[in-house]
Amino acid sequence: MGHREPNKPSWRAHDLHFAHGKDKVMSLIRFSKYSVYGNILIFVDEVSGRQLKESEKSAFAYAATDGHFGIGADDVIILQEYSPELIKAIGNYARYWKTYPHLDCEPSPDYVLRVFEPDGQEALCCGNGLACAAHYLHATYGIETARIVTEIPSPFPKIRMTEVAESGKNYRVNMGCSSVIPETLMNTSFVTHSEGVLGFFQDLPITCQWMSASEHDTKLSLTVSGLLTYTGEPHLIVFEQPENPFTDDFSSMFGLIFGDDLSRSMEDKDLQNHRIDSIGIFHKIGLNLNLMKSRLFPRGININFARVVSKDGIIEYRTFERGVNRETLACGTGAIAVATAAHQLGMVKSNRIKLWPKRGRWLDHFKDAHLYASRDSSGEWWLETDPRCIFSGTIEFPRS
Repeated sequence: MGHREPNKPSWRAHDLHFAHGKDKVMSLIRFSKYSVYGNILIFVDEVSGRQLKESEKSAFAYAATDGHFGIGADDVIILQEYSPELIKAIGNYARYWKTYPHLDCEPSPDYVLRVFEPDGQEALCCGNGLACAAHYLHATYGIETARIVTEIPSPFPKIRMTEVAESGKNYRVNMGCSSVIPETLMNTSFVTHSEGVLGFFQDLPITCQWMSASEHDTKLSLTVSGLLTYTGEPHLIVFEQPENPFTDDFSSMFGLIFGDDLSRSMEDKDLQNHRIDSIGIFHKIGLNLNLMKSRLFPRGININFARVVSKDGIIEYRTFERGVNRETLACGTGAIAVATAAHQLGMVKSNRIKLWPKRGRWLDHFKDAHLYASRDSSGEWWLETDPRCIFSGTIEFPRS
């Protein structure tokens, strides 16, 4: 079985936005809509029976994530019961692997978790999606621990443990050990050197132009240096390091992204304009590194800007996600990537790091939003968070 790029969507938008037609057979698809501090995920349960054919999953994700004609979400998560036959069926359709991955171990995996993005592509991993699966299995089936296969499109899918946290409220996911980004996901020519699980790069040029909230055309050209690591997804991390001299543009950019100029006395309009500008510049940076730098990251790259709030173990971060192609309000693999980098570089002292998702904390619902990344004695990282089911329902979907 030869490896190839995942199937690209070949449908037309107006064919799939759940439009009724006399030539279409409609089926009801059951789903739950989850939020992890504003990271919105559509969860489809296929444990108790298949709802979508293999050939329909990408089309469903394309249509369902659309906020105007579908449900609206960052990704679609599909949970299936594990079996060797399921892995073969996926492989026969998607052609992800040269040989079928060997997952028959003791104890055997329980489930397979798959992540489909708005463009219909199947993603590698979703930390928050695994946490949602832990919540769903506990709430629906009373299951407190599970072994879940993830990173399906990769040459070597992984098995991750999920469990109810000791608090009984949060849910934990063993995200394994971070590693260097595989060469299949990036051009390594711009990496200056590697240490541990991190790759280092310097002076990567970024040019952004956007219309600010005050309707001024703004352009920013600068170079950034940072780190690369793999946490089930490839991540690029840029830290603010106050002890190092930055150009004025770089300092201003970080100040804008993290709200240094905000004050409690600021008028609501000024606060809103500041946030609009902050979202605009970060979005442009994400697009620049994903679209303009495709020769470096042919399959895209997740981008994290982060700053250490406390060396005792608090980090604030923002993540632009590849595939979704915009910033998400809280990213699980991004939290692990930022924690991994900060821990290896000695920027934090603790093995249990609190991550503040900047965008999620802007919302009135989640002003105290935080995820935990904890490193155990074997060097593996655990993600702990608080997934919430917003609602469950059914939606009509045209059968292929």
